[in-house]
Amino acid sequence: MFDIILTAILVLVAFVVVAYVLALSNVCFTFGIEGAAKIVVKNGVFDHALMWWEGHRLNDPRRLTYDPANRAWEVLETDNPSDKPSPYAWWQLHWRFLELFGIYWYGLYPFKDIHIYRFKWTEETLGENNRQIPKHRDEYTDRIYVMNFAYWIKLIAAENEDNEPLDLDYLLTVQISNPYWALFRIDDWLGRVSADTNNASKMYVGSRTFDDVKREAKVATGNMSEFAQELYELNTNSPTQPGTSGIQDAYGVKITAASLVEVSFAGIASEELTRATTAKIVAERQAQAAVATAVGQANATRERAKGDADAARELAKGQTDAIESVYRKVDEFKETGLIQRELDTLRETANSPNNTFVWANNPLGSSLRDILRPRGTPPSQPQAPAQPQQPTTP
Repeated sequence: MFDIILTAILVLVAFVVVAYVLALSNVCFTFGIEGAAKIVVKNGVFDHALMWWEGHRLNDPRRLTYDPANRAWEVLETDNPSDKPSPYAWWQLHWRFLELFGIYWYGLYPFKDIHIYRFKWTEETLGENNRQIPKHRDEYTDRIYVMNFAYWIKLIAAENEDNEPLDLDYLLTVQISNPYWALFRIDDWLGRVSADTNNASKMYVGSRTFDDVKREAKVATGNMSEFAQELYELNTNSPTQPGTSGIQDAYGVKITAASLVEVSFAGIASEELTRATTAKIVAERQAQAAVATAVGQANATRERAKGDADAARELAKGQTDAIESVYRKVDEFKETGLIQRELDTLRETANSPNNTFVWANNPLGSSLRDILRPRGTPPSQPQAPAQPQQPTTP
């Protein structure tokens, strides 16, 4: 019994190893890749597609989950476990076992094979100082990425509204909505899509200045820039594809995002135009700074003048209130109040440093002694000057 179990384990391990080795060469088996699809051909003709993307499935007409409301092999979103491919029959369970190792059976080679094709594209990479630069690729591949992937696209010598030629580098993020349509219903889907997006970009540049294009200043709906909005609309309305509603129907490709990487002047006069534009921008900014400085100084002057006027009004009001308060008391206490005011003034003057003063009684008012004399006491009279005594006659 032990020998039987051991033999079964060895056979199973050998089966997995053989399947793994065959999958390396796409013979009968292939490896699954998340976010990608592979096409199975029979004698060079499309047979079916395999896809690995969590939360998505292919609208496979061979499956019970096929939805006739959508095109065959369309990529559909799903979170429903019942939408997954129908299980294998009992005699096919060994293929399901291999899927635990990322190995998938596609058919008997050489009658069926994985489609391999040449694909040219440019993608983003990081250069010196973490600067975005393009990386050109030209390879044979056995897959097509159906999930979002950013391609580097270049538009050369598009004239803006000032008739200045501009070169545009931008990232175009696309999603393959139907791998069969993209690979077998058109030739070079990326070349066709980039031609359409360049055409739309050329019209976008033609109605704007260099500064507007470079800044992507205007914003359309939501968080999408106007440049991205122009390209996004190609999904449902492509001027280069009459008779269709857009590139999604025509190519099986959907644009999900777009962003400018670099905008520069094109042609032999690019350096001169760049210097002239830079000088113009610097001059405009200097003028704006000068205006802002002048406005700031004028505002500061107005604020200071307003503050001085407010302070003067407050001082005058305070002095007026003080005078009114003092002389209300003077009026209340009559001459006594007047004398008290004189004494307060003398005290304030005496307490001030470096002041010399001479004081005499008010010649027009009563003397302090008269003001403070007891009631009923006659006021003091000024004494007559002493008369010189006449000498007595002996």
